This record gives sequence, structure tokens and C-alpha cells, in this order.
Amino acid sequence: MRQQLERNGATADAAPDSDSRFEGILSTCLEDIVRFQATVADCLVKYPDQAVQLAPLLETAVALRAIGNAQPSPVFRRTLRQTLLTLPEPPRWNRRIAQVLRKLGVHVPRPSH
Repeated sequence: MRQQLERNGATADAAPDSDSRFEGILSTCLEDIVRFQATVADCLVKYPDQAVQLAPLLETAVALRAIGNAQPSPVFRRTLRQTLLTLPEPPRWNRRIAQVLRKLGVHVPRPSH
């Protein structure tokens, strides 16, 4: 999309008048897209001078929204649990280091014997 915009005469150097103006345009476009009142293409047509800068931001926002609330699958959870349970136990703290850390207020679990 960026290459197409640049071929149509929009350039990355066509900076908005100010950062706050661009942020306002971006905010308006995002709100319109979320409310299904506009598409990314509609926003780019409406704001041609900012199209090169808007396109990647709006496309990323739309893609992230499409992902929604991603959750690991049950298969992934089972596989991860099995993998973690088969890992070797981490090495135990050296007693002296653990004592110093406890004196400094760092919580160091006591070894279970």
C-alpha cells in the first residue's frame, strides 16, 4: 500500500502541519474504523497528504483488532505443561549468597529437603 501511495504522488516527506494535527487525524480515523463508519482506504482518501504516514498505522491497528483476545490453545497448554515438568530442577542457591540476599530484603525461598 505504501508503494502505491508513493506512486500516486504522496510521499513520506509530506509531514503533517504539526504532530498534534496528525494525532488528531489518526485518532479520528481509528474511531471511525472501530465504529465501522470508515475503512482504512476511506481515511487515506480523506487525508491524502498524510496517507503515507497513516497507512501503516491504520493497517496495524486493524490487524491487531482482528486478532482480538488471543488465547493459547488447549494443545499448546498441555504441551507447555509437559515440557516444563520434564525440565531439570534449577541449581540450588549457594547458602552464603542466599543469606546475603535475605539480609538485603530479597525473598529467597528456603530449600526443601
